Amino acid sequence: MRLAAVVLCLIFVCIYFKHVHQKNQVDEPDYDEADLDFLKIRDSEIATTVKLMRHLDSSRAKKGDIVLNFQGKTDPSEEIDRAPLPLFTRVNESLLNGPTYKALADVLTIFREDVHETEHWSEEQLKKIDHFLELMMSTNPFKIAWEFIRSRDLAPRDSEHMKSLLFTIWFGLYSRAEHSLGSSGFEHVFAGEKRDSIVEGQHFWVRFYQLEKAGKINYKGYIVARPELSATIHYDWGKCKKAIGGFLVGTSPEFDFSLFTLCFLTKRGSKRCRFSLEKFPFGVTSFKIQRRPYIATTYPVSL
Repeated sequence: MRLAAVVLCLIFVCIYFKHVHQKNQVDEPDYDEADLDFLKIRDSEIATTVKLMRHLDSSRAKKGDIVLNFQGKTDPSEEIDRAPLPLFTRVNESLLNGPTYKALADVLTIFREDVHETEHWSEEQLKKIDHFLELMMSTNPFKIAWEFIRSRDLAPRDSEHMKSLLFTIWFGLYSRAEHSLGSSGFEHVFAGEKRDSIVEGQHFWVRFYQLEKAGKINYKGYIVARPELSATIHYDWGKCKKAIGGFLVGTSPEFDFSLFTLCFLTKRGSKRCRFSLEKFPFGVTSFKIQRRPYIATTYPVSL
């Protein structure tokens, strides 16, 4: 089983490099909606794993670190701004000085917002990705997630092969716009992307907060509110619109990265991960790119 996991990882890496060097064959990606029911992983197993990850997430916000102002309720089709004020009233900035937050911030600088622009990463930028992945793998939430997916023979057991797998599924480049390798799972989920007049992805609270603080996001109201836990919202990023978007609130980079990795490898497709945070039911919906191992999207939902 261990050998099979290593071979699977090497296949993913080979596919990635083959794809990167065949830019003349770039196509629009299709989401693979096939589920992973054949793995027979129970919701209760995921819930138990996530509960332990949450308990050991020492980098997450403490009570009072974040104050939200949800304001008016809206819906995805509404154009009226129901929220004259920002969503984030207060964030304890010292929280963002933690090593995993800083490493994530460094990685976010390498991406181009427009999916029509091809990504070109320098050696220095690749080092930022490598440092981020090593840091993620050293955290308790990731160790818990990794232990579970290893126990189901869904990931390599050694660190180097696991890091290669993470690089492939999260940073493998593909196209969301014709003839440009301008997207990856990580950029889509953690940074967010612009395609024509719409916002795609952007499912990490710190990214939203920092863009809003810089005056680049206009929050227009909430669709589902879970105070101190999550926000499902409607907003504009510059001239681009996000009809419905959302993220967990106050979680650390390592928790979200580990949670999304866990759910992508165990419960993607038409069936989602299910778990609870502070007794509220949540899920994570994940899809991969069809015929490729890359993350297309993965995002939290309130159930």
